[in-house]
Amino acid sequence: MKFSNVLLVIVLFGASALSGQTTLKIVDQKTMSPLFSALVQDADGKGLGVSDLFGFVELDRSKEGDKVLVSYLGYETQQVILNGSQQQVELQALMQGIDEVLVSATRVGKKGVFATENFSAAKLAENNLGQDLPLLLNQATSVVTSSDAGNGVGYTGIRVRGSDPTRINVTINGIPVNDAESQGVFWVDLPDLASSTNSVQIQRGVGTSTNGAGAFGATINLQTDVLRDHAYVEASAAAGSFNTQKYTFKAGTGLINDIFTTDVRLSKISSDGYIDRAFSDLSSLYVSSAAYLKKDVIKFIALSGKEKTYQAWNGVYEGDLEQRRTYNYTGEYTDLEGNTAYYDDETDNYWQHNNQLHWGHRTSDVLDFNMALHYTRGYGYYEQYRQDDDLDRYGLDPVTIGGESINSSDLIRRRWLDNHFGGLVFSANYLAGENTKLTFGGGANQYIGDHYGQVIWSRFASNGSKDHEYYRDDAVKTDINLYAKLQQGITDQLSGFLDLQYRGVDYTFEGFNSQLNNVDQQVNYHFFNPKAGLFYQINSRSDAFVSISFANKEPNRNDFTENSANTRPLPEKLRDIEAGWSWNSALAAFKITAYHMSYKDQLILTGKINDVGEYARTNVDNSYRMGVELEAGFQIMPGLTASGNLTLSQNKIQAFSEFIDAYDADFNYLGQQETLHENTDISFSPPVIGGLVATYKPSRFFGLEWQTKYVGAQYLDNTMNASRRLSPFHTANIRLFGDAGLGKINNVSWNILVNNVFNAMYSNNGYTYGYAVDGVREDFNYVYPQAGINFLAGISLGF
Repeated sequence: MKFSNVLLVIVLFGASALSGQTTLKIVDQKTMSPLFSALVQDADGKGLGVSDLFGFVELDRSKEGDKVLVSYLGYETQQVILNGSQQQVELQALMQGIDEVLVSATRVGKKGVFATENFSAAKLAENNLGQDLPLLLNQATSVVTSSDAGNGVGYTGIRVRGSDPTRINVTINGIPVNDAESQGVFWVDLPDLASSTNSVQIQRGVGTSTNGAGAFGATINLQTDVLRDHAYVEASAAAGSFNTQKYTFKAGTGLINDIFTTDVRLSKISSDGYIDRAFSDLSSLYVSSAAYLKKDVIKFIALSGKEKTYQAWNGVYEGDLEQRRTYNYTGEYTDLEGNTAYYDDETDNYWQHNNQLHWGHRTSDVLDFNMALHYTRGYGYYEQYRQDDDLDRYGLDPVTIGGESINSSDLIRRRWLDNHFGGLVFSANYLAGENTKLTFGGGANQYIGDHYGQVIWSRFASNGSKDHEYYRDDAVKTDINLYAKLQQGITDQLSGFLDLQYRGVDYTFEGFNSQLNNVDQQVNYHFFNPKAGLFYQINSRSDAFVSISFANKEPNRNDFTENSANTRPLPEKLRDIEAGWSWNSALAAFKITAYHMSYKDQLILTGKINDVGEYARTNVDNSYRMGVELEAGFQIMPGLTASGNLTLSQNKIQAFSEFIDAYDADFNYLGQQETLHENTDISFSPPVIGGLVATYKPSRFFGLEWQTKYVGAQYLDNTMNASRRLSPFHTANIRLFGDAGLGKINNVSWNILVNNVFNAMYSNNGYTYGYAVDGVREDFNYVYPQAGINFLAGISLGF
């Protein structure tokens, strides 16, 4: 064990946690399970503390006879009279909190047969100092995150069990978020989303049926802020390394006339980034206005984001890491005097406006339903300086000057995306007796997107006009899904789960792509995605589940635009078998999940050139992911908790052919070389992922947390070649925090986060390409280096 780790343990155990405080343990009245992040307030609504992983919360400056309010989402608030020592608070669950109606149909609840992990608003707030939401989920089981700029601000990504963002379904209040064409999620378009998020559930594997793009490795289900009874004002500010700054203002009316409420959030985030010039300038607005009636909630949500980021998505050449670790070649050009220069506006610019209108109705204790309309407007572009680019790529004629024909020019181009996405989702839950729950739901959504490019300046403009348009693709994608779910008690201990989903996709795109090729195509898919499982309550402390799920996923936009109808890839298919066991007591909790995810026709890059001359993804016959996930948590002593997770996995492609371009010694093209590979690792799928968090909070005024993360080796491609891989890495963070009251300010909280305290030099994402010259292979690896030791500090005021 490292000396620093030994020292940490000595410090944690050496400090006294037995200071005579009143201790509450907050549990579910029926199951006696601890409730994590339950809120304790005094009679005036001033926050006194939040329960930890095992339901414990320490109350400072309290005495016997004091009255406090204990609340938890989906449970009745309870007034408790303190007895001056330790006591247990048992909260009674409502059928559902009325806000929960909006997301319950697509979440895994009690007696679930899928691997899940939940994060409360309080948990997200602990690290919310400017970094994007994927970074706040970094300690989740089987998760690996990445950042183009190297410090968690700007373009970020998340993988679960090795599955990339295009295979992870994301919803906000049940509304699809994934881009309809690329199927990825661009978190940068929704800055500071975490500050308006009440809870997040990650479902690993296929998960339960949901809306939007097919869940093909994981689901991230977000619920935004819920009802707050009392008016409030909150302001927070954070700053840190790389000139990172974050400012957030939140306010709410509370319930007006016991019916109406409005909440507002404004956020501003900026950073210079770790990578050269990788700045981010982000802003967002969240508005929620609702009417809470006896059995209904009508809620309008507007969520807008604006981002301007300098492009860092090309990464850093691996050969430059030792001498120029932060070197960003994007935007680099040679000026007329022969000097190296960088184009200031080599930026990505995007605006997104999300609107949701929800109606939730609870007819009785056994029936509720929800319907929501949504509309998202997005538009933006990325700008590039192109040096000595061929004019004919842009439909421009050669220029003749002094009898000399000029076929290339320096120019500046913009590539635009202008889209509309809207639709309807709905669900209904029915309790048909004590042991039977039925859920019906679905949605219909349509995406209309225009892709086009402009030349906004050219040294030699030829026949071009101002903002010369050189390509345009128009696309329409319609997605319809219907699902039915049954949770049926079989015996007092055994219950079954059945989930049947139909999903239909119609996708048309027409016009010319950026290579001026005609891409008029239309595809239709009909998918059936069944899921089934058993849940067994072994005793009051332990339970187990087993499930089998099937999922189908259509190819992405590029799979269509870079192929003709003759070489168009097939949809991907997945069979996911999972089994899990969990055990918990007052002071410890364990969970183990085993999974086997078997793919048919998984799409990967092989390097093969198709019939239109593109390096397109290709279906591989058989591949799989299998592994074991271990999760544990401990209440070591009052005020001291530790939790961790470990994933051990094997991720394999049975066989595929790799293709690379070949040239002779004079660089004349010879065609492609084919190499057969068998039983190789799937790219970006580390065999080991682990995390550990130890938190010591002797009082509400001060706390100390140690966070560690280990990620095993990841290959940049699917050949399992050691020269094309990311090395394993281990990072550690330290967080200092505390909160207190100050006069009329109900809560003052502070937070200091020191990231990567051991200054590890590592990269967590990348790509590679290569070719052969005169029989010798040459590879070029590009990676995304992450910042060494850095810090963020913030303060929050609540009124």
